[in-house]
Amino acid sequence: KNLLKSRQVHTIMEIGPGWGNFTMELADCCDTLTCVDISEDVLRYIDRAAQELGKKNIFSICSKWENMSGNENCDVVFGYNCFYRMLELKECLRMMNRIAASLCIVGMSADGMTPYDLELKTALGAKIVYDKKDYIHFVNILYQMGIDANVKVVPLEKELVYPGWAETVRSVMARVRNKDELLKTHGAEVDQILKKYFHPMADGTYRYRLHYRGTLVYWEPEKSA
Repeated sequence: KNLLKSRQVHTIMEIGPGWGNFTMELADCCDTLTCVDISEDVLRYIDRAAQELGKKNIFSICSKWENMSGNENCDVVFGYNCFYRMLELKECLRMMNRIAASLCIVGMSADGMTPYDLELKTALGAKIVYDKKDYIHFVNILYQMGIDANVKVVPLEKELVYPGWAETVRSVMARVRNKDELLKTHGAEVDQILKKYFHPMADGTYRYRLHYRGTLVYWEPEKSA
């Protein structure tokens, strides 16, 4: 929102809105918001959520971003955590650069080890599988295109909620390659570690507030790129 405040933004195009984590807020920053997603189910969900919230300025296009004609235009193109399925990343960024008139914003969450992942690894030898996506790939590709992008790291947080203890353990251990062995030989220790982080609530759920980082890479469109 801070990036958009200093600009006259009437139209925004969002790539891969998913379940609308950013969509409904973005709609308040412009006259028209267009969501582009390959999933009709996702777009139906976005449309329904927009109707329930009374947001009448949200529209949708069912398409892969790579298949956009490039004749579309808007003030801002925004995409967050939506690039992992895109094969030709340079072409996807070039499409953003071509369609946007004022600003392009791409971002991703830093999906590293959580504190409990690290403790499971250190204390019990858990082999954690986690994404090693890095925003620097965006910066490098844009640099190759002649675009000197800006980078902003944003502190984020979210509450992880599970309906019971079994579901908590199962979800956390899903990222552990040797989970069967650990649960068999160190099940009590696993519970002991996780209970430092996930606390029981009156409704029977277990919750933990995770602090992590998001990174925004943004630039003003360079039409020669």
